[in-house]
This record gives sequence, structure tokens and C-alpha cells, in this order.
Amino acid sequence: MALAEFEHLESVLLKRVSAAEQAQAGRYLRPADRARFLVGRAGLRVLLGRLLRCAPSAVPLETNAFGKPQLPAPAAVQFNVTHSGAWVVIALGAQPVGIDAEKIEPGFDYEAVLAHSFGAAEQAAIRQSAHPQAAFYAHWTQHEARAKAAGHGLLGRRTSDQAAEWTVLSLDVAPGYAAALAYPSSWRPVLQYRTCDVGLIG
Repeated sequence: MALAEFEHLESVLLKRVSAAEQAQAGRYLRPADRARFLVGRAGLRVLLGRLLRCAPSAVPLETNAFGKPQLPAPAAVQFNVTHSGAWVVIALGAQPVGIDAEKIEPGFDYEAVLAHSFGAAEQAAIRQSAHPQAAFYAHWTQHEARAKAAGHGLLGRRTSDQAAEWTVLSLDVAPGYAAALAYPSSWRPVLQYRTCDVGLIG
């Protein structure tokens, strides 16, 4: 979801979220941060509402111990949301999914975080890559997606432990962005990709 397409629809977006989320949106000081939150949460609620056959604002979202929104158990739909720069990306599935997207910042000093974010083998692979910065962002988003699928989010470990439990795919969501999707390695989903425009919100 491209934020630029929804910037003029704040009043509509507010009607698609819960009262608590409306209050949360009001606490953001920067308009860009408020827009990312509202587009992501309203878009998620609209998609879930279609699957659950209820109004978007009535989707019964709750928060787990890691701050990740979820449906009450047993949930027929699993989901994850990420936003970076000008984009919001939502993943839905019948099993746990994790999605991460990052805007590639050309001047970002990735070397400063390699040592405490990746194992020795991954550090070597990134440094020896023909395009080290792109390799860094690919590895970063893959680890984030895996951690989010496991329910850890930003609190999750970035090491390669338990990596075999997850299938992780790099995605091309937009020029200048890196993204990845993670789901259980025992699952064989049919992957579908959609770009959502203002028609989604209605």
C-alpha cells in the first residue's frame, strides 16, 4: 500500500479502526508516522473484515506479550504488517507469517551493526558480496521476517538459530526497498501478491 495514495483519506481511515486505535493515532506527533499507522491498521482491518465477514472496526484484534496484534485464539487467519518509508505491506495466511520491509538508505553504515546483528558466516557473506549493502538489507529483512513470524518481532534474536523451521523469501515490493516474507517450512502455501489502492478502504 503506497502511503501517497491514502494521505488525503485520514477521516475515512479513522472510521475503519477502533476507538483505541483512533486515540493511538492522535498521539503521533509526526504526520508521516500517523499516516503509516492508520494506513497499516485500517488496511489490515478491512482485509480481515472481509475474511471474517464483519465491519473493519469490529475485527477483534488483541495484542500479545511482544506487542504484536493478533486475533483471539483459535484464529483462522494469521497476519503480519510492516511499514517503511512510503510503503505499508501486509501478509495474511492460514499459518504464522512474518513480513518485513526496509527502505534502503544509501548512506547507512551497515558495518556498524554487522557484528552484533549477524553470525560470522553471514557477516562474511555480506562483506564478500558484489553488492554488500544490498546483501545486508536482504539478510536484515529475512531475519526480521523470521522473528516476526515466530512472534518475537524486534525483540527476536537475529542469529541463525532455528532458521530451518522457517521458509524465508526475499520480495521485490518497490524500487529502493528490501523485503522478506517468512512462514513455516512445513507449509506449502499458494503465494499471491496484490497492490492495494484506495478502493480497498472504500
